Order: sequence, then structure tokens, then C-alpha cells
Amino acid sequence: MRESRKAYSASEGVRKAYLRSLADPKSRIDPRIHSGMEDLIIDAKMLADAASGLVYRKYTIEESGGPADPALPFELSVPVWVRTREDTLRIEHSRDGATWTTVYEKIADFRDPSTIFPYPVEIPKDQDAMRVDGTHYFRSWIMNYQGDTSWSDPLTLIFDRDPPYSHATPVKFPDIPVVTDDSLKVGAKLKLPAYTGGAPGDQVLVYWMSHIPEKIEDLDPPIVTLPTTGAEQELSIPEDKIRAVGDGGVYALYLLVDKALNISALSVWTSIPVALGELPTAFGDPEVPLATAADGFLIDQADAQLGVEVWVPWQEHIKATDTVVVTWGSIELPAETVGSANKEFIQIKVPEETLLRAYGSNEGPLPTNVSYVLNRGTHPVGGADTDINVDFETMDPGGPSPEWPLPIHPGLEPVVVRGRGAASGENELDDDDAGLPADLEVELYSFAKENDELEFYWAGELATTYTVSDTDKPNDTILVVAPWAVIEKGGNGPAIPVNYRASRPGVHNPVHATPTDVLVDAITITPVAATFNHLVRGMITCASIQASNGHVGGPAVEVLIPDLTEYHQFSAFTKIQAKWWVYRGETDDLGFDVIDAVTLDVSIDIDDEHPITGFTWRIPYATNVLPTHEGNTDPRFNSSRANVQYILKTGKGDIESIEARVDLAFMPPSGVCDPAGGAI
Repeated sequence: MRESRKAYSASEGVRKAYLRSLADPKSRIDPRIHSGMEDLIIDAKMLADAASGLVYRKYTIEESGGPADPALPFELSVPVWVRTREDTLRIEHSRDGATWTTVYEKIADFRDPSTIFPYPVEIPKDQDAMRVDGTHYFRSWIMNYQGDTSWSDPLTLIFDRDPPYSHATPVKFPDIPVVTDDSLKVGAKLKLPAYTGGAPGDQVLVYWMSHIPEKIEDLDPPIVTLPTTGAEQELSIPEDKIRAVGDGGVYALYLLVDKALNISALSVWTSIPVALGELPTAFGDPEVPLATAADGFLIDQADAQLGVEVWVPWQEHIKATDTVVVTWGSIELPAETVGSANKEFIQIKVPEETLLRAYGSNEGPLPTNVSYVLNRGTHPVGGADTDINVDFETMDPGGPSPEWPLPIHPGLEPVVVRGRGAASGENELDDDDAGLPADLEVELYSFAKENDELEFYWAGELATTYTVSDTDKPNDTILVVAPWAVIEKGGNGPAIPVNYRASRPGVHNPVHATPTDVLVDAITITPVAATFNHLVRGMITCASIQASNGHVGGPAVEVLIPDLTEYHQFSAFTKIQAKWWVYRGETDDLGFDVIDAVTLDVSIDIDDEHPITGFTWRIPYATNVLPTHEGNTDPRFNSSRANVQYILKTGKGDIESIEARVDLAFMPPSGVCDPAGGAI
């Protein structure tokens, strides 16, 4: 009975095992079939480390990381298998080697002769299973037409897309002292800070640049590439690389790259002063040319209008790429490159707004320090300073006008000019005003005070002054007189400037009114007389004629027409009329009988041959001088009286010059003058 129960129990176990086998079809497949598939193949170029199966980052990222990190397909290859007319090919993935999910599937007839083996499979990287870093297992799984399945052993790969420092910014290089020729003798070194997670195969790429890169694409090639394990380490910078970049503010920064070519963020840059070459050692004081001992080293509003400069003396061993930083008072000006300075001074303009801001609301002279620093790169090599005074105090309690440093103040009304002639108009002087003074009227400005002095100018010439009295009030009309002598000196013109300036005792900077343009056409002129060349005792003699004979035009009386430039202000002209006539006899008591045969009356254009600055008019000897000796037996008629006048042909009419007179006494005792030689 006991044997019978044992047999029944054994049979029951077999039956249960059989039922389990029906529920699990895989247990009925010959294990030798399962293990017959060859392993998946991965191209060696995709592996950063073949021993561990570490895959380069660029094959595991979905999108391009930029030009330096392009995304490439993640591809595995399936070795050839026993194919049927319809096979199902899967690539399965697992994180633990036990649970598998399908990441690729294709159903096809793989027997086509064109099918390449090992069969390449590009696995999409946008699947959740593919996005995790760490160990990944891949195997091929194939089911044939008959329903038989086979799979390969796992291919173990490692994905690593986390760069050193993860996604944080690496710590910057610590600062180092200035790099000079002397310091390069012992070498320039940077200290790479330690970082966590360092691993064999990590590298540091060091950049030494003259500009700050905003992104990785802006980087120059690295000057040093070295392995690192994450510990703090000292990095030597090659001297030739330092000299190639030159003086700076050089910016040193780095990237970390691991074995999978994950690139860290760009480190914060470290500014390193670099000053190469021989350095200046002597520094002269700066100069402010408009502030000298003659004016108590003072800069005022008129200087500001002209343009204030600081002149930095040229130093021995200075470089064109060096920079100079000037400080005016407490305000530092932007650095200026030395460049092609004249080897005596580096001239630096001080902006008007800097001048005014440094002076502030002070009154009277303000002691102001002016200094400079010479920099090579960002390294201050040396400098010097000087002290001056600045006075921008204004009469206006409201402060400098918007036009500052122009002296024109909008609160000063312009002058109104009135002539005293019968037909005079406002701001016009005509013929009726000739010889008369002019009245100048002005409305007194709002901030006028007793003892303010007003100086009135006509064409830049001081015409008159007026001192504000205790009875004068703002907006009162002030009347002063411009003398005719000043008006006449200013000349005619369509816009003669008339203005005034106001000054106050104790206030250095005067204020000016806008000039009034006055139409002046009240001045008549008489051009000066012409003169004669080669005179002998004030006369035209035979020697005078001989002195002119070397001219291509032959002998002549040479008349000098003077510089006519000044007469243009009265009325423009482009030609003159010139006259020559001769009276018989040596003295006026012999009458004024004109020798008609020698008279000249010609028009002369003002041109290159006859410039407005003056020219010579030649009276031909043979035709217009010699015939004046007519053979009269009376010796009083052996000489005669020549006359010259020129006339300006202006738009306003003819303007005649003063007549010029000279005695013609060219006959020697022999009675014959040889222009080519001596008297006969």
C-alpha cells in the first residue's frame, strides 16, 4: 500500500510538470537552438573604451550638441543567421540582463542577395530605455517563418552623457601674478582646481585668449591638453603660446572632457595680466597745455570750448599697443591706445561732460588733480600726476546753460542796431548812415546785478561798454552807441556780427549774447594809389627803363597795382580799368596838355596772370613812353608828368583809386636812351 502511494505521488509530480511545460512553450525548445545566434556587433569607432563597452557620447545623444559634438546614429549589426522566407528581427534591450524590451523590430525576407551582413540596424535614441546613463544590454531575437525563435547572448555597453562637473560651471583658474619677461624665465603656471567624479581618461583643455568667448564655437585652439584624474594639479603654459597672444588682459579658461567625449561647460574666465618686453621705468608729469603758469594753471569755460587735452609724455620702451588711462579729478577716462603718437606726447582729449561733472556745483577755482597710468595689457606699469585749477563758475544762478561750454547764453537777448540816417532800418546801415554812429539797444537779462559790465563788439572790435547801475532792472532796455570809426573799420558786408558779453566782478567766466547780423552798406572807399618800379630819385630815368629790359615784353615803365583783396568786402569785382596819360612839360605851371599819342585806357581781368593780391602793369617804352619826348627846343619839355589810375568795376559801380604821378626824365645829356645798355 505504501508502494502504491509512492507511485501515485511520483505520477502526480510528472503530471504537474507536464502541465507547467504546456504553459511555457520556451521550455519545450531545445536549448542548443537558443544559443546558436552570434552576438551583436558594434563598430569599434563607436567605443571610447572597448574593454568596458563605453560608447562615445556623440552616438548616444538624440540631437546635435553643436559643431564640436555632432549627433551620429547608434548602430548595431546582426551576424548572419539561418533565414526563412519571413523572419521577425528584434533588437531587445535590458538594464538588468533579465527583463527585455524591444527597441527595434523588422519583419522581412532577409534572403534577398542585396541584403548586407552583418545586418546593420539603426536603433532610435528617442526611446525611454535609451535615455538613461549606465549599463545597457542588447541582444538580437529572431523568429523564423515556422515560429522557431533564437536569441544571442547580451552585448554589454555603457552610456555616459554626463560631463565632468555635470552641468555646473567649472571653477575658474585662481588668479596669478602679472606675466612678464622676468616671470617667464621660471615659467607661467596655472592651477587646475580639483573636481569630483574625475576618472581615468578625463582631459583638461586649456585656452589662453585675447578675447572673452561667449560660447564654445568662439574658442581658439587649446594651448594645452593634458590628462587629469580630478585632483588639483599644476599646468605649465608654454612660453611661445604666451608670446603669440601677446600683452593682455589675457583670458584663461578651460574645458574638461571625459573618455566618452562628454564636454563640460566652459569655465569662468580668469583675467591674467601679461606685460611682455622691456617696461618703462621713468614717468614724466602730465601736461595740460591750456593751463600754464601764465594763467595760474587755470582751465576755464573758454578753454573747455576750445577743447581741453591732457598730454602724457612719451616714455622710453613704450609700445604702440600700450594704453593710457587719464584720471581728471576723481573721474577716470576710458583707456586710450598709445598708437602712433608723435614720440613726444600722447594727446588725450577730456570730454566736456567730464570737465563739467568733475567741477560740480563749486564756485571759483577748484584745485584738481590730473593723473595718468600707463598700462601694458591690463598691467599698470607706472604713471604720474599734476595739479591745476578749474573754474567754471557762471553768473547765472541756474547754472551752466544747455549750450555749455559755448559762451552763448540763451538768457541774453541779442542786440538791435539802429542807424541815424534818414532811411535806416533795423539792423541795417546804408549810405544815409555814412559817417554817423549807430545806436545799440538790448534788453537787460534776468539775472543782471549792479556792477555787471557789458562789452559791445562790432565785427569783433570793442565798440563800447556799459556798467549796470543800481537803478537798472531786468528787462530794462539799455542804449549804447557804436562810434563810426569802429563801424568803418568793420567794413561793409551782408552780415557784420554785433554782439555783447556780460561779466561780473569775482566771476571768472563771462556770458555772451547771440550775435546780430547787420547789413552794412554805408562805407565808401578810395583804393590806394598804384606805385612805380625801378625809380631813381623818385623819377623814371633811363636807368629805370634799362632795369625793365630783361622782361620778355621788352623795356617798359612798370606800374605796381597793389593788393586789392580788402576792397572785396565793400563790393565784389572781377576786373579793373587801368589808365595811363602824360602831361607835357616838367612842372604843373606849364599846363596840363595831354600827349594823346601815348594815352592808354585798358580793361584787365582779375585772373591768374593778374591776381587780386597785386600785379605789374607794363607800359611799353617804344609806343607809350618814348614818344613823350617830342623834340621841343624848350628844355623844360625834355621831361614830362605821367599819371596812372585804376578803377574797380564793382556791382555797385566804379570805384576810382587815388591817382599816381611820376616824372618821366629818361633822356640823358646825349639825348638818346638805349634800353639795352647805357646812355649814349
